[in-house]
Amino acid sequence: RNTKAFRHGLGDIGHADKFFLDDLAGAGTVREGRNGTVSRITDKILPVAKEWQQRPLESIYAVFFLDAIHYRRSDCKKAVYIAIGLDLDGRKDVLGMWVGENESAKFWATVLNGLRNRGVEDTFIACTDNLTGFDTAIHAVFPETEIRVYEKTL
Repeated sequence: RNTKAFRHGLGDIGHADKFFLDDLAGAGTVREGRNGTVSRITDKILPVAKEWQQRPLESIYAVFFLDAIHYRRSDCKKAVYIAIGLDLDGRKDVLGMWVGENESAKFWATVLNGLRNRGVEDTFIACTDNLTGFDTAIHAVFPETEIRVYEKTL
């Protein structure tokens, strides 16, 4: 199994997206009707994604970038949480992505505890938006971390 795109962070994900989209385009449709294409793709990707989600992480990161992307469809509203770490060698690594109902400090606390359970002992700086309670959630798991608030731009 090739997990290179997931192991090496944002830099290689574009190639994985292109491969995946080319594969879907070759299928002619994203619908299930064509010989179970979506099911076959899902069956191949899920074990790799699960392995990536559970992989051990570095013990110390220089910086965490923590944010959520919000999306809406007519029938639902979700938040996709993303944690990116900058390791001590200056390499970016997507530490994980999670889906929740809406962004909250309580959900972030769960995410941060999950990162600790995967081996992260500390991060020097956490860059976040100014979500109420986010700093408390970070300090509950990583008490010495310095919080930096960034402004969102369009």
